[in-house]
Amino acid sequence: MTLKKLVFDFFIALRYFRGKNNLVFIKIMNYISIIGVAIGVTTLIIVLGVMNGFDDYLQSKIIGVNSHITVMPVVGKYQNNNPEILDKINKTTGVILTSPIFLDNVLLRSEYGSFAVAIKGVIPELDKQITNIYSSLIEGGEKFDRGEEGLFIGVYLAKRLGVSVGDEITVIPAQITYSAFGIMPSIKKFKILGIFKTGMFEYDNSFAYSHLSVIQSLFKKNNAITGYEVKIQDIHNAENIAKKITETLNYELIAYSWIYMNQNLFAALKLEKLAMFIILTLIIAVAALNIASSIIVLIVIKTKEIGILRSLGVSQNSILRIFLIKGLLIGIIGAVSGLIIGVIASFIIQKYNITIPGDVYYIEKLPIQIQILDLVIICGTAVSICLLTSIYPAYRASKLNPIEAIRNE
Repeated sequence: MTLKKLVFDFFIALRYFRGKNNLVFIKIMNYISIIGVAIGVTTLIIVLGVMNGFDDYLQSKIIGVNSHITVMPVVGKYQNNNPEILDKINKTTGVILTSPIFLDNVLLRSEYGSFAVAIKGVIPELDKQITNIYSSLIEGGEKFDRGEEGLFIGVYLAKRLGVSVGDEITVIPAQITYSAFGIMPSIKKFKILGIFKTGMFEYDNSFAYSHLSVIQSLFKKNNAITGYEVKIQDIHNAENIAKKITETLNYELIAYSWIYMNQNLFAALKLEKLAMFIILTLIIAVAALNIASSIIVLIVIKTKEIGILRSLGVSQNSILRIFLIKGLLIGIIGAVSGLIIGVIASFIIQKYNITIPGDVYYIEKLPIQIQILDLVIICGTAVSICLLTSIYPAYRASKLNPIEAIRNE
């Protein structure tokens, strides 16, 4: 195939694409096909962008409020804070910092109600470097390092309890205390020292923090901890480092990476993204069927012209290419239009920070993140579908007998 033949084929295809004034129906079908492809591409770009943004935002927030790796005992809930274990973890390749924690459940009670929440005891100067809780404090940040007997709670938890900084709240640990009078709950009053807002509804609604020694005293577990939090250099290598830590500790304690602890969530997001891509691609497929219909109608109308072209020496392959190029043109114009609209719409969504219900979606703002690879795949898929639906009618056009085509016309 020479360049001259290809230019000729493209010229004829362009004429058929534009159509004449008396072929308004063909023009309308072309425009409908282009609009359909553009809508499909736009929808795919926005939806996948939102899902990418949600995935990335959720990952950053999970890593922000939790450590990269959590080390917990194999047997039992509590263990003594052992400096040797701390030293072994810190010496593991890739580890930056390790801090002991005390994580348990308590019942918080105010005059507006009682709520079961998770409570976490941390060493503030270490926790500052491992998680983003300190940087998430909207009130009481200056009290974080002092080690006072008090709590730092999430903003939505504070609203549910009807408390603010400086108010007192009753804390009841989720453990049984035996006394001469039988089973007695250990009850203690704490002052609200600060309120944090991480942007993750789940944490802001059901988590409380305090100094490690304060929580140990509350649970009457002096020098006891429930595990260690570890910060590493490369978060994407968390699985390998967690395995090394577990081996270093002779499997007496097990290290869990943030990837492992949230694998079900991220697997569900990945599957949902794939499902949405397949479902929304059907919009493009429906639009592509219009392309096939318009080519079939065009072939019926242009039967005589096709016969004349064949009688003048135009090959079957050339006829095939002419109608394939027409379908390809519709696909390219539709894909490019959808790409432009989708990218612009994505930037608008990103700029105006659309609010969504955090109790349903875990986060409060609609995130969106456009990935170049997604744009290439979406546009490539759209154009490919349009080309594929053009193959059969183009093939039938190439097989027309020139004599019969002219005679029947």
